[in-house]
Amino acid sequence: MEYLSFGGNNILHVHIYSNINTGLFCTIGASAALSPTPGMVGYGSAKSAAHHYLQSWGPKLLEENDINSVAILPLMIDTPMNRDMLGDDGEDERYSKMVKPIHIANEIGEWLKQPELMPHAGSLVKVIAKNRRDGSGGAAFHLVR
Repeated sequence: MEYLSFGGNNILHVHIYSNINTGLFCTIGASAALSPTPGMVGYGSAKSAAHHYLQSWGPKLLEENDINSVAILPLMIDTPMNRDMLGDDGEDERYSKMVKPIHIANEIGEWLKQPELMPHAGSLVKVIAKNRRDGSGGAAFHLVR
């Protein structure tokens, strides 16, 4: 079975691809929204709502269109904007908790190559960085729900 992988920030983008009848929809959630987020109530609420929506709608999307849907939940993705927010000096211990985009892409690629490894429809998959001081490392992916 061939899979088409596409992603976005809103699961409704799937409707754009209504002629696609097999695939994988990945969206980025947030591991922070798995527990209370004092000081970031709006952020936590929005991410929690997105997680709930994906979990509720994912099985139906699989049943009706054979499109699996999974939310990837990093703590923080290593992007220029996030580095700017932290000051980009590299000394902050939060840098070691940043997940590199390539690690997320590689995991999704493995799911596409080996569908038996793909999480079930509507899954939330937490990503934990396994970075070392020299910048090498990887990421661990854990099924949350």
